[in-house]
Amino acid sequence: MWTVGGVEVGLDYTKRVGDITFNVGGNFTFNRNEIKEQLEEPRLYDNLVTTGKRLNQF
Repeated sequence: MWTVGGVEVGLDYTKRVGDITFNVGGNFTFNRNEIKEQLEEPRLYDNLVTTGKRLNQF
């Protein structure tokens, strides 16, 4: 089971000058994912356990 949360924001600006159209846009995304529960074998070292940690955490 995973917990997923995040936000996504987009911004776009369009301006027409005569026959020419200018368009500028951007996007920002922030996500947090955490492994709440999974079938995982007991590990010798704690740094090998992924349950309770974020995905792709270093």
